[in-house]
Amino acid sequence: SAAAYEIRGRIALARGEKARALELLEKALSVRPDSPMILFHLARAAFQKGATARAFGALQKAQELQPLDPRIHVALGDIHLQRGELSAAELAFGYALTQAASPRALLGLGRTLELQGEVARAERMYRKALSLAPMEIEVLERLVQVIERRDPEDREIRSLRERIAGVSKASADFDRIVRQFSKLADAHGQRCEDARGNPSKALEGLQKNPGVGKAATTLARVAALEHSGETRRARQAAASLATAF
Repeated sequence: SAAAYEIRGRIALARGEKARALELLEKALSVRPDSPMILFHLARAAFQKGATARAFGALQKAQELQPLDPRIHVALGDIHLQRGELSAAELAFGYALTQAASPRALLGLGRTLELQGEVARAERMYRKALSLAPMEIEVLERLVQVIERRDPEDREIRSLRERIAGVSKASADFDRIVRQFSKLADAHGQRCEDARGNPSKALEGLQKNPGVGKAATTLARVAALEHSGETRRARQAAASLATAF
């Protein structure tokens, strides 16, 4: 089914298997060519693989189908930014922020402003992004860089670097737990789309396996949080299971 191809593609992308992810998402799109989310995830895979033109085309079609989705505008902004189209990038990220206070949009807008020489405004964008996503490494790293440009001796730099080190460990734990979740779901006949789109159904299946117990509950919670875009809370939940397996 399209859903099965889509979720398998998203998992492959999360594992860094870009070519496999793109192949699976192209199959999903062949079944459901009018799905804005399949187009969006296909664009992510294509962009990461370096197929920028394919990514841009998919995002333009996704935008036509779902014009208010800020994630699509952020992804378009990323492509404009990569191409050096700074005015178009600023418009895309700015529009996304009219729809939702998105850390990714704030980060993208900050990067755009930084490239335009507006370092003070860029720092404000990074700080806003950090207030929404205090565990996002890229936001922390960009903030450190702009502070260093302003004042290399600023004491805040050290505390931010310490946070980066802590988040790096939590991110590794998160990735390991998500991989383990995928294995458990496959082992017990749960299709991946249940885990991402219907966490309660996935949880029901996982709990049938003796010994999974609390771990299954937390794993399903991790998947549910990730599915809803709450990356920081998902990582915290994953970190709590860091020694479970």
